[in-house]
Amino acid sequence: MKQFVVAVIVGASLFTMSCKPSKDQMKKEFISSCIEQASKTMTNNDEKTTRAVADYCECTGQKLIDQFSVEELEKLTKDPNDAELTKKLKPIINTCTEALGKALGQ
Repeated sequence: MKQFVVAVIVGASLFTMSCKPSKDQMKKEFISSCIEQASKTMTNNDEKTTRAVADYCECTGQKLIDQFSVEELEKLTKDPNDAELTKKLKPIINTCTEALGKALGQ
């Protein structure tokens, strides 16, 4: 489960920030990056796990877009250890991680 949380942080830091992308574009890029990073750490690539990871990335991406401004997302990309932003990020990760655990029967 910790690997998925790491994937979110890595995914968030991989947003491409050229030309001020829209929140929709940022969400798509985040989800794609999150799934890619998570798939590198997954030991079980069955359909259930793959779907659960995609749902997790979608959950996290949507909540990031809903709760963070573009400026905050850019700041998070530049400094993923920013105390204020990681405090705001933690409940998002916890909610989505909990849903992931349920989907995987954990």
